[in-house]
Amino acid sequence: MVRKQRTVASVFRLFFIYAFIVVVAFPLLNMIITSLTGERELFGEVGSKMLWIPKEIRWDNFVRAMTFKNMNFVRAFKNTMIILCWNVFFGVASSAFVAYGFGVLNFPGKRFLFLLLLGTMMLPQQVKLVPTFVIWSKLRLVDTFAPLCVGSLFGLPYYIFLIRQFMMGVPREYMDAAKIDGANNYSIFFRIALPQMVPVLTAIGVLQIIGQWKNLLGPVIYLRSAAKFTLAMELNKFQQMTRLTEFSGVPLTNLLMAASIVLMIPMLIVFIAGQKHFMKGLDISAGLKG
Repeated sequence: MVRKQRTVASVFRLFFIYAFIVVVAFPLLNMIITSLTGERELFGEVGSKMLWIPKEIRWDNFVRAMTFKNMNFVRAFKNTMIILCWNVFFGVASSAFVAYGFGVLNFPGKRFLFLLLLGTMMLPQQVKLVPTFVIWSKLRLVDTFAPLCVGSLFGLPYYIFLIRQFMMGVPREYMDAAKIDGANNYSIFFRIALPQMVPVLTAIGVLQIIGQWKNLLGPVIYLRSAAKFTLAMELNKFQQMTRLTEFSGVPLTNLLMAASIVLMIPMLIVFIAGQKHFMKGLDISAGLKG
């Protein structure tokens, strides 16, 4: 009887898992099919019907999408990489320094400052948009990369919290032994703490890369010149052009889907490459195993 109940429970569990996978994968499948379909087949013959397999697979849609007139994905890629590399390197490095201080060092007001740090995580991003924009506007740095990069120099609250919790699981005996041998805090950080942080630093690095790659709100607020547009802004511009062409009878939805897939592939590679450390880094107890 117990074995039968377990079997039924396993069947229901698998059913809901596969149903969830189908629901999640369906939009992605539809995106891929649309990107491989020509305009005439997609909007002329098919109309409002669901298209499952295109009669003619148009691989050239990807080239047409990335070289579409009035679009400059190469320039947007360079701008995105400048912002991304700066934020990933300095965001991860500064967050590691601050987290080491909260997790290992003892100083007056440590608990209060950490609670204050957690409090900043509770504020909705929308609340901070206007005062932050006013500050950068007063400094005359709007339409520059500064508002999108400077913040990473001082650490990011969520990443600081993750690293600090991870460091709490690292045995203190290692650091105490280094202090007895005469090592200062900088030597302890670089020689002992930093190697222990590799999994969690990889995890937040992946999160930071993906976040900066698809970030649209910040660039839309601070960047004005087309020469400074990021990939997310360029794709958003492409989407607006697609909506305008719907009234002309020649929609470009297939090219929009093709461009979206091209911009999605690098992030899939990043996540797959760092998946092992990513999962371990998000486990705050993993420091005990390090």
